This record gives sequence, C-alpha cells and structure tokens, in this order.
Amino acid sequence: NILDFENDFPNTKIIKLERNYRSTQKILSAANKVISNATGRWKEKILTLWTDKEEGEDLKLIKLETDKQESAFIAHQIKQLVEKEGYKYSDISILMRMSFLSRNIEEALVRFSIPYQIIAGVRFYERAEIKDILAYLRFAFNPKDIQAFKRIINLPSRGIGKQTLNKIQKFYVEDWYQALKDSYESLSNRIKLNLQPFFEVIDFIKEHGNEKPAESAKYLYDAIGYEDYLISKYPKDYEERIANVQELFNALDEIQKRGKTLQEFLEETSLEQAQDKIESSNSIKVMTVHAAKGLEYPVVFVAGVEDGIFPSGRAFEDIEQMEEERRLFYVAITRAKEHVYLTMAKYRSSFGNAYNETKPSRFLKDIKEYLKVLSSKPKTEKNL
Repeated sequence: NILDFENDFPNTKIIKLERNYRSTQKILSAANKVISNATGRWKEKILTLWTDKEEGEDLKLIKLETDKQESAFIAHQIKQLVEKEGYKYSDISILMRMSFLSRNIEEALVRFSIPYQIIAGVRFYERAEIKDILAYLRFAFNPKDIQAFKRIINLPSRGIGKQTLNKIQKFYVEDWYQALKDSYESLSNRIKLNLQPFFEVIDFIKEHGNEKPAESAKYLYDAIGYEDYLISKYPKDYEERIANVQELFNALDEIQKRGKTLQEFLEETSLEQAQDKIESSNSIKVMTVHAAKGLEYPVVFVAGVEDGIFPSGRAFEDIEQMEEERRLFYVAITRAKEHVYLTMAKYRSSFGNAYNETKPSRFLKDIKEYLKVLSSKPKTEKNL
C-alpha cells in the first residue's frame, strides 16, 4: 500500500510537487479547502497547491429551478463565452458525476447548435441500454426492421438460437412479426412459452405507444424483466445503466406532454444518431469526472452539483466511498485553468410527472468563501 511506503522504506526522501501551472489561485484555494476536509488515512499526504499565476475569479455557483433550465443555462453561457469573450468551443468542458445527466445537456447543445463530443463514453442514445429499449419501440412500429428484430428477439434470453432463427425466417412474407406468428406452432414448447411476453409487449406498444410513450416503455421494461437483466449482465455499473433508462422515460414523458407521437420521437433520435457521427475538433468536450483525470480546459462546467449526484447517494453510508467522492470533486474543479461554473437544479425530473426537490452538494459548504452565486437570471450576481 502506497500509504505505508515511508514505513516500509524509512530513509525515503519525500519531494512534494505543490506548484501548479494550470489553475488560478482561487481555483486552487477552493480545491485545497475541499481536500483538506478529508478524514481518511491519506489526509497527511495531501499537498497544498499554489501558483504564481493571477488570483483569478471566484468559482461561480448557478442555482436553476429545473434540470432543463440548468442545461439551457450551460448552453447559453457557452454561446456567450464563444461569441462575446473569444473562447473556442474546444476551450470548454462539461463534467458530470453521473452519465445520465448528459441527456438534457446533449439536447440543449443541439438546440443551441453547439458542436460537442463525448469523451471516454458514448452519447446518450448510443448507450446499450437505451438502444435496447428503443429497438423494442422501433420494432413495434416497423416490424420489417431486421436490426431491431435481431437485437431484441433474444433479449433477455429466450433460448432462440441460430437454428430457430433460420426456422422463423422461412415463414417471412411481410415482416418479422408476421414470421414469428406464423412460425409459432413449429417452435418448441419452451420457446413458445418464452415468446408470450414478447408478443404482449409488442402488441401493447402498437396499441398505446403513440399516445402513451413513457407508459409503454415502462411497461416494456417491467414485462421483460429488463432491470434484472441489467443487474445480471452489468454487475459493476448496473445502477448507472438503470439511471440512464429512467432518464429515457423522462424524455418520453416530455414528448408526450408536448403532444408528439412516439414515432416522431424515434425518427428524431435516428436523425440525431446519424448527425452524431460528424464530429468537429473545435467542439465542447462532455465527460464524466472519472474520464477527465489528467485533462485541462480554460473553462469547466460541473453539472448536477447536488447531494445524491455529486456526491453519489451510494456514498452516504460509506465513509471510504465519500472520501472518493471528495477526491472526484477536487479533480473536477482542478481541471479548470480560468473559470469554473458549478450548476445545480432545485428540482430534478423523475418519471411519472414528478419533480424531486434536491439539496446542494455538501462539498459546496467547504468552498463557500470562494463561491459567487448567480441566480437563474445570468445577469444577476450576489455573494454567497
């Protein structure tokens, strides 16, 4: 263990590299304050960073009413920085503790015509769990879609192998749903039993999908046991994947409120995915804090600075995990050279027409002397 290095090698000479060439002193002072409140064994090893660069500005904390307003603020502020202050898009990064936050952020960037790139990850609608649910929805409205059919027919496993698929294909006349129905009696009793929930789900989406897209997706999620599937297939990060699916439900809920059909939504996401493949080097970099280690940008936005997100709710009862969250917060703010924007939403959407009231991240109390609070109206500033 590196913490025992000095004990194991008592004549070791320790050289502390505390001078920082990246960030302003205000950013470093805030980072030092955050990490100084650590309680772990490594507390005595903490460096106190300093720089001979200018003092710089306070970190900015922006409190928005909703998560939609948070994303819109970030996109609007980026436009201001580029158009009025001379920054390039590539000078700016958006960091988040949890990847599900990217859905609203990506949509806002698209609305503001801001080029962006997901670093060390995939865009929201390209994530495996999102593509799984969307494939079911697409197949219900377009049963000729061979890619969707191949993705979902054995997801979760129904014991349908290559031999069974070849048998089903022989019955193909109009589409794959018709082929399944017509080949049904020729299949084994086990596969017939496993296909019953599949038929029920597809029929439900056909009947209710356009009018009730969110409810249809939730019905699908429950009917096929998709949560259990995620837990078994992705034991290391199933919680984050479940959060991504919940965020998809929120997206479907929003289009339902706007009076759009599920088919219109599916067409829009298909178009977005096609456009996503075109990336510009002069683009905003969007990533999780984990992926940001070692990187630096003149301007950094940290989204979702709320208890339960940053720090993660999983850390509330685990001291060691909370220490890791503290280190991640330190990493997030020290990615910035000049400006740090910390954003939070007072209310964050959840499935079922509900908004959950949030609490500011507990780490903000540590750095309050280095924060300037902005209201949801960007021109209004006040000291904390």
